[in-house]
Amino acid sequence: MSLELLLRAGLWAALGAAVYGLILAVPAVGRMAAGGRVFRADRRGQALAVGLMLAALQCGGDVGFDRPTLILALILFVWAFALRLTDLVERLRILRPLAVAVLLLLWALFITEPPLASLKVPFAAEVAALGLVGWVVSWVWLVLFGSLFARAGTTVGVAPGLSIISGVTFLIIGALRPDLMPPHGFAFAAALTGAGLGLAPLERYLFHRSSTAGAYAVGVAVGWVAAACLVKNTALLALLLPLLVLGMPLFAAVAPAAAQRRRRIIERPGHLHEVLLSQGYSSRQVSGVELVGASYLALLAVLLVTIVEANWAIKLAVVVVWVLAGLLLGYVAVRLLPRAVAHHGPAELRIFGLRLHALTMAEAMELARGWLRSGEPHYIVTCDASGLVRAREDEEFRQIVNHADLVTADGAGVVLAAKLLGLPVEVRVSGCDMVENLCRLAAEEGQSVFFLGAEPGVAEEAAARIAERTPGLQVAGVRDGYFKPDEEPAVVAKIAALCPGVLFVALGQPRQERFLRDHLAQIGARVAIGIGGSLDVLPGRKRRAPVWMQRTGLEWAYRVCKEPTRLPRLKALPRVVFMAFGELLRGPSAPDDEE
Repeated sequence: MSLELLLRAGLWAALGAAVYGLILAVPAVGRMAAGGRVFRADRRGQALAVGLMLAALQCGGDVGFDRPTLILALILFVWAFALRLTDLVERLRILRPLAVAVLLLLWALFITEPPLASLKVPFAAEVAALGLVGWVVSWVWLVLFGSLFARAGTTVGVAPGLSIISGVTFLIIGALRPDLMPPHGFAFAAALTGAGLGLAPLERYLFHRSSTAGAYAVGVAVGWVAAACLVKNTALLALLLPLLVLGMPLFAAVAPAAAQRRRRIIERPGHLHEVLLSQGYSSRQVSGVELVGASYLALLAVLLVTIVEANWAIKLAVVVVWVLAGLLLGYVAVRLLPRAVAHHGPAELRIFGLRLHALTMAEAMELARGWLRSGEPHYIVTCDASGLVRAREDEEFRQIVNHADLVTADGAGVVLAAKLLGLPVEVRVSGCDMVENLCRLAAEEGQSVFFLGAEPGVAEEAAARIAERTPGLQVAGVRDGYFKPDEEPAVVAKIAALCPGVLFVALGQPRQERFLRDHLAQIGARVAIGIGGSLDVLPGRKRRAPVWMQRTGLEWAYRVCKEPTRLPRLKALPRVVFMAFGELLRGPSAPDDEE
């Protein structure tokens, strides 16, 4: 690129910014703005946008300072000014489609051919000229692009990002297959990419999220480039490439409406970014989701061009598999993102017909403290992935769990399934951790504890070890879990005579839950909990995973590595994931009957 061309491009950028800034600095227009700071920021942003687009177009086409270029500059200035008015006055936003019509009219006066002048007939060799209908089709096309980009552009970074992704995609397509793109397509794609690159690092400062005219202009520009770069050699690509460019904004607008219709919600559907923001995701996460989704579809567009000579059925199959895989992986990735959820204390949820409480360990201990002081018996169930599967298949077990006073998510599989279903379960509350915390709580409240279960000698070791770590803890008694059904009444009578405040039962699932259902009222313990194999962990017979693996939900992997015999239990993890997706596909069902 010569020095003369660089100077010319810089001069055009300065001219565009200065003239557009002067137009919007008219006092009468300034008084229409809702807030001066917002108005000035948007004015600077759109002035820079117009200047950068002119500079990129000047570099791409090298048209010089001739009359057509000045006319093009005037058209862009007037059109951008009209768009800006639609942001200043809410009711004027309906005039944006009219602004596109004016742009096409001015284009017709000097260029005479619409962006969509012809289309290839599907499954035929000839190209059909659209004639006057091409102007109508172009208007619908550009309004569609502009409207969808305007909705997506209210999140910082999305509009310039989509501009860059779209421009780069068409530049790559043109480089791979120059025969599939008209010469002016390169200039348009370069202009679009240059404008996006110039605006991206400055957009957080330049734009306000309530101003959508800039994003609307970007959408129209992307639509124009898509029309200019339409692949006319193959019908499938002529239809798919623009749809892939439009894919993420289109999905972001349609998906929430479809989801609300499926859930029989009557209220006005929001845009994808509005839905995600309302669910606690940050604006940076939301813009990242939209841009990653657009990049994923852009890769598909490039892939389709590389296999353009393949049979249409193969290309269609590639599109279907790619899109379905993207939807699946994208949904899982979004649900696994951390989010700031407004927390208002323990919440009772339903997952696969099973009661589950979304709460933290501290909140669980506050509930237990109240129960210790109440004098009434209560029991806690800790539910992992195998518990979810068992409850789905075992009606008796499900009823036991649904009658519990507290059901916690004890396992990464339960948290994952809840997140996939959009339930606000963010942390595990495991049985092993609850043992330590309940013992400290019992010591503070002057209550005794009883350990029941595991092999002979394990309960004694666990009680001694935890008593060392918990000053003031009173251990009322211990008993191993190796007793026959006919010995059960004697075991129950022994525990009841000792009157423990907290009862830990480690008989394995579902035996321990059945024991609590049948005998808790007779025993009278104020807090009872089934803890499975936790008694083996407390005396150190089995080691827990490192803290970082516990926090990242990988404790199951550590336990399987240490105990390969647990491998068959892992089948519950994929099952709960499939159950979650099955629940999503089935949609809303009748409310669960109260157990």
